[in-house]
Amino acid sequence: MSQPTIHRGLDQGLRSTSNAPLCSQSAALIIPADAQRTICRDIRGSSDDWQNDMYHLALTCKAYNTTALDALWERLYSIWPLFRLMYSFKLRTNVKTGQVWARAPMEYNEADWRRFAKYAPRVRLLTHREDSAVPVLALIRAIKAHTTDHTFISNLRRLTWHLGPTNQEDSLLSLREFTLRHLQSLEINWPEHLPDGIPSIVRGLPGSAPQLRRLRLGSLISFTIEDRFLEPLAQLQHLETLELKVLDDSQFEELYTSVRSLKRLSIGYCDTHWHQIQVDGIHPRLEELILGGFFAREATPVIAHLGSTSLRRLTKLSKCEIASLLEIWQLCNELSPRFASTLTNVRITMDTLAASEGLSPDPPQLMDALYPLLELPELRVFELAVHQELRSFVPELHDKDMHLMLVAWPRIERLSLLVQFVGLTTGSLVEVAHHCEELEDLRLWRISIPPDVAVPEGFFTSLPSLCVLHVRDYEAPPSAWGAYARFLRTLFPNLEVPDDVEDILPTKNRRCTSPGTDSEDDEEEEACTSDSSESDGPLDVSDIASVSDREERFMRDVRRDMGE
Repeated sequence: MSQPTIHRGLDQGLRSTSNAPLCSQSAALIIPADAQRTICRDIRGSSDDWQNDMYHLALTCKAYNTTALDALWERLYSIWPLFRLMYSFKLRTNVKTGQVWARAPMEYNEADWRRFAKYAPRVRLLTHREDSAVPVLALIRAIKAHTTDHTFISNLRRLTWHLGPTNQEDSLLSLREFTLRHLQSLEINWPEHLPDGIPSIVRGLPGSAPQLRRLRLGSLISFTIEDRFLEPLAQLQHLETLELKVLDDSQFEELYTSVRSLKRLSIGYCDTHWHQIQVDGIHPRLEELILGGFFAREATPVIAHLGSTSLRRLTKLSKCEIASLLEIWQLCNELSPRFASTLTNVRITMDTLAASEGLSPDPPQLMDALYPLLELPELRVFELAVHQELRSFVPELHDKDMHLMLVAWPRIERLSLLVQFVGLTTGSLVEVAHHCEELEDLRLWRISIPPDVAVPEGFFTSLPSLCVLHVRDYEAPPSAWGAYARFLRTLFPNLEVPDDVEDILPTKNRRCTSPGTDSEDDEEEEACTSDSSESDGPLDVSDIASVSDREERFMRDVRRDMGE
């Protein structure tokens, strides 16, 4: 049988980058490998077309050839570049649909294996979205059958695998063919119900991926096939981060009774009854807790039963919740003073904030719900946000309350109070400039601006660190805008305050930012983990977990009871 023709253009170009000997090249190019890797990482982080940059660097500079190729192949966003190294596979792509066809032949040539052995070990991160029309399983098995140690991408550190809506069995079989002995992060996503093969993969992780540190299992629908399959995770000695989009009663009980060494836990939605938690001291090593789609009354029992004394970050997200001031107070009260020496980030969202009995006077005071947090001196980030304003309930928040918060949190870096309230004036901004040295991001619901707003006489303090000021609504006469602009420039010199005072109006631009500061969330870094800064972006609608049918029914019932 004749062997397929091999097109050597790309491979030959990468080998023959320069005819000049290395010793004759400029001394400026002969720098340590560590420095070269740092340069390549900077290029990757600062360029939108970094892959093309690494490719041309490898072609044109012999001194950087190895380092540039390492950076180019370190991250793959599809498995197909690896398969294209095997010319014998005869890959074909439909230019209109993007669909790929391939076949695993019976015979290969030696150049294919040399090429695959040269580039495949460089891959550290792989993200792949499975196409049900492509025989990935046959291609992987063909490669493993011809390698001496029968491995596939043996140096992989992070693997993200997206199952398609069909042919999930073959896709999971393909996943089982990977060599995971050095894997540190595994993410598996599927579109609907739990596939049959997921429990067996999870049970096999202690043997196949002993170095695993992060596991993410994602679905939009509850696990319904097998009740208990998380218990084997307790055998993963290095597992620190577990992210689950959906849990039910049995999985949650299994989680907190078996998997006790976690440092970071994220649960998107849990269909369970929190009052049935009978065990104290759950997750004794937990440092970060993210509860998406949780009501305040559900999150509070989880925090109350934690065995950890080192919780650093708490995020409670709910897109469909009418929470009361009392429920917010109960949640805050569980945090303080228990985590006074460790807690640095608290982020809470709800759909609407409503009245409660037995807590606030008339008129209600927002600060009454937040008083417990004043015993958290290490707090650096506090965000409280609603998605909708309930006009029948408007609590008060005063400048003296802002003073208490700023004095209690001397190291605060981001403060967001996007909850309907009245009472704050520009005096609160003077308090910010006076008491905060590290505040970078300030977001408030409403501020009242007096006609003669000005910095107080004898006040010479300013806050250069403030990069973002976002006020949702203003109460001010038209004549106050010019004085307000001068007021902002004096207090916060690094804010870019528009010259046209009309641009400060909330109908046009409710956010002032500093020069060179992007106020939007950074694009997600493919290799980030839960302890990275990815989760630190300001809360927005996009951060909130998907709305479930149960939450929608709850919202309709509550609004009906309130007569809305």
